[in-house]
Amino acid sequence: MDIVTITLNPAIDKNYTVDKLTPEHKLRCPNPLVDPGGGGINVSKALQELGGQSLAIFFGGGMNGDFLERMLREHNLNAYPIPIQGETRESVVITETSTDKEYRIVVEGPEITLDDLNKVVEKIR
Repeated sequence: MDIVTITLNPAIDKNYTVDKLTPEHKLRCPNPLVDPGGGGINVSKALQELGGQSLAIFFGGGMNGDFLERMLREHNLNAYPIPIQGETRESVVITETSTDKEYRIVVEGPEITLDDLNKVVEKIR
């Protein structure tokens, strides 16, 4: 395996659909599509779809980090999580079907320390 991807700020991507976004109302929608995400992870997923393999190195923290690792393994991706403090972020996309407009909510990721970054360098070596 010659390709390594690095995702410094991975996410759990949640995609919801609603007929119309209406403020201050409960909006009913089907269960969201939930996928592992983040730049390098998305590259690893694309490589796999094209028949290739890679090693996806990513920072994972908290329950979301554990869930992200589990999802990657379920997708049969070679994953190497680097444990960090803090919680792996989530991103939410809400598609309004009546207008085909998309609303993207992206949460900031956890703080990454120099020690965390050094672990990435060590794994690459």
